[in-house]
Amino acid sequence: MKIAIVDDIVEDRQEAIRYITSYCSTYHPDLPIEYVEFNSGEKLLITFRPGLYDIILLDVYMDGKNGIDTAKEIYQKDQTACLMFFSDSDFYVLESFSVQPVYYILKPLSMHRIQLEEGLQLCFDKLEKLNEKPKSLEVTINKFKAQLPLKNIIYVDCQLRRCRIHMVNNDIIIVANPVSYCINQLLKEEIFMECYREVAVNMEYIKNIYNNYILLTNGEQLPIARRKKREFLNLYVKHLVNKAGGQVLSL
Repeated sequence: MKIAIVDDIVEDRQEAIRYITSYCSTYHPDLPIEYVEFNSGEKLLITFRPGLYDIILLDVYMDGKNGIDTAKEIYQKDQTACLMFFSDSDFYVLESFSVQPVYYILKPLSMHRIQLEEGLQLCFDKLEKLNEKPKSLEVTINKFKAQLPLKNIIYVDCQLRRCRIHMVNNDIIIVANPVSYCINQLLKEEIFMECYREVAVNMEYIKNIYNNYILLTNGEQLPIARRKKREFLNLYVKHLVNKAGGQVLSL
């Protein structure tokens, strides 16, 4: 685990390191931690590359480039980075949304240690999810077994009793498996929902929901069964809330 601490006040950097070390020794005792300290955003950006740091903790108010502007440059290069802000003021909270921070913590950390620990756990959860082996759907295509990554499936439907799997690259894959098998397997995952009879959609690719249909990010439309609409909307809202789970703020 490599953590970058960016603050122009050395005492604040050391305080952050003490609290992070204490938290990790309690909840992740077998995890080796390497800290890299920077006294400016500019110095961090000189060495930064995607994947170099697991967690980046930035002070907002610094001489030269502030923490928000530094984070924006990081976010342009690596949108999966775990960014946390700590600051004397909540003035930049709303602007920080643009880089999807895991947490925004007020100084002094000694008075907001619980929030720091909550933010760290969210970082660990996010990193664990990023490192998970991609899930897939096992299907039979032309008598051969194949694994289709779930993240690449937009939706599944049935036409002329044949199960069709619509992929992000616009391919439509016809599989030998019954559509009921494919949909039942997909519904085990929280990101899939059956919106109509023999139609299951990946909620990651929903652009908008209208009265009786779903607009997908690729411009296609899928029907919503009237009897399923309330359940579908509830699950979709839950999906959006879970997806935004990393954007937790503490003031």
